[in-house]
Amino acid sequence: MSAVTLYRRSRMGVMRLLPVILRTLSKRAQYSTQGAIISNPRGRSRQIRIGDMDIVPWTTAGMESCVVVSLSIGQSKKLHLAFDMGYACQQSVKCNHVFISHGHMDHCSAMHQHASKRSLMRNSPAKYYLGSELVRPMETIQENLNQISEFPFQADWTVTKPNDVIQLPGPYHVVPFKTFHRVPSMGFLLYKTTSEVKEEFSKYSRSELKQMELRGEQVYNEVVSPELAYTGDTTFEVFTPPSIPDLLKVKVLITECTYINTVKNINEALTRERGHIHLHEIIRNQHIFSDVQALMLVHFSERYKAENIFHTINKLCPTELKGKLYSACVDKEETHIASY
Repeated sequence: MSAVTLYRRSRMGVMRLLPVILRTLSKRAQYSTQGAIISNPRGRSRQIRIGDMDIVPWTTAGMESCVVVSLSIGQSKKLHLAFDMGYACQQSVKCNHVFISHGHMDHCSAMHQHASKRSLMRNSPAKYYLGSELVRPMETIQENLNQISEFPFQADWTVTKPNDVIQLPGPYHVVPFKTFHRVPSMGFLLYKTTSEVKEEFSKYSRSELKQMELRGEQVYNEVVSPELAYTGDTTFEVFTPPSIPDLLKVKVLITECTYINTVKNINEALTRERGHIHLHEIIRNQHIFSDVQALMLVHFSERYKAENIFHTINKLCPTELKGKLYSACVDKEETHIASY
């Protein structure tokens, strides 16, 4: 078993403790595993750092879902994004771009609370990217809440649909893609645009390249890379074939995995009927995730406890899949993040 090992520094040096599910033992605890850092900011929501992305996952199927992603955009500035807003956790308040996958309450019911919290903190209104079928209902709710609130709030409801290109600050943009659920739904793919020196100019120094640019020569290629994808609620059909070509080429793929075992009436057929993904489907099709660098499973059914999720995934998943696998769930009002 390739479990996570927690290390604690004491007067006697580094003391190795037993493998554990990644969960906070103290507010200053920090864990390092397979290149990822899991830490506990203040509050109940843990965060994990994978590459240059800080991710705060707070998701439970049918209850509440919100995934916060923070990225650097240069000069010590950060871009904060939220995917779904079924719970306006503390870390989500700093997000001024919120992407809503569909209209079920556990994924969108906290948008107005989020907008109100931002207003209270004197932040500018956030942009909420959502399907056209949701805009008028959300505007109506906002109007009603503002009638009874001492402090009215503003929100920028922005219609989006699959294949739109949503430009963000810095080198990032987002493209929504079609997903398969019981109501209209979509996922979101985050891209990053960078520049790299063309091969024929790689031998020149930076100052020489600058001189060439001043003479009008094109010395750089523009490179667009798929960074992160968030599926929201969907069946496994979103991957076979991929709804968007780059879906299975991202560095980090955050996908739902509502059910993890087969008991009583919970099987793959019922999972698909309800518009969700079963762990067995991921295991059986593990080969399609070969180009994904990190696969994070979220949105587990509330029937599962954190230890049950960890041990089931650790037991059932093959070693080659576990090397890139993470899971995040909410148990006893705290986020639990595991690496395998």
